Amino acid sequence: MDFQKDQEYYLKIRQATYLIVNKNATDIQVMKIVKLNYREVLHLFNDKIGFEKTFHDNGKMFELVQNIRKNHSLSSDSNIDKNKDTYSLLHKQNHYLTKNDKDKLIFLILLALTFRLDLDCLTFLSGENDKDLYFKISTYTSDKELLKIAIRYLFENERIDVQNNLEDAIEYLNNLERSYLDRDLQTYNDLLNFIGDTEIKKIKKELKEDDKMLTPDDFEKIFDYQLKYSLSTKNICNAFNLARNKYVRFVNLHLSYHPDLKSQYEIMTTTIGYGITLRSSLK
Repeated sequence: MDFQKDQEYYLKIRQATYLIVNKNATDIQVMKIVKLNYREVLHLFNDKIGFEKTFHDNGKMFELVQNIRKNHSLSSDSNIDKNKDTYSLLHKQNHYLTKNDKDKLIFLILLALTFRLDLDCLTFLSGENDKDLYFKISTYTSDKELLKIAIRYLFENERIDVQNNLEDAIEYLNNLERSYLDRDLQTYNDLLNFIGDTEIKKIKKELKEDDKMLTPDDFEKIFDYQLKYSLSTKNICNAFNLARNKYVRFVNLHLSYHPDLKSQYEIMTTTIGYGITLRSSLK
């Protein structure tokens, strides 16, 4: 969290804001110029407190940036009619997003967990019948405890901000399409890694192989992972060999900087009692 207090962080907010407001830049262009990955870009653009401390304008610049990015999300899909069965963002882009039905299903599940999408959003994006899609997801996750419980909680218990979450997912898919069409393999892979658990797997591997000291950025990734799968603090601390008190202190400090995440975390903890506890180990 010290990183967020540094002037370097506030400079990145100013640079990103200038690019969005004055240059009409996309998230991908911000990633390249400001030298951030996609996870860092989303954190930065959702950091309302960071914007207020940078511009001292009671959130006006934050709202302006959100509105411009929202227009980017919908610009290439301005004729979307959610009631039309013929529209399917994933079907339109299926030639590069997925190789087969199983890959597409895995992609949809990870997309839902990352952006907190309900079943209606997934049927809208995929163009599939809701009952058929739910059956496919349930069948695929039936022997995968982590995915099964996380997706069930997401669909059945979590109160979701459908409009904002769907817009974020569409922006992500549009960025994925742009990077593919531009043959920007580095950005394309970074975007795919964003919804996968590549960074978490790397942290786990380093913890096993070395006496790795976790950085604040590592803690952020672990917390994002906890939110994504709606996991209990007990599971997280066991998986990463963390002292519970130390991790809870980090979470409380992190949430003070990210009210959007605080809302999601509080909903999760009040709904299922501090997150899902898995029977099996995450290690």
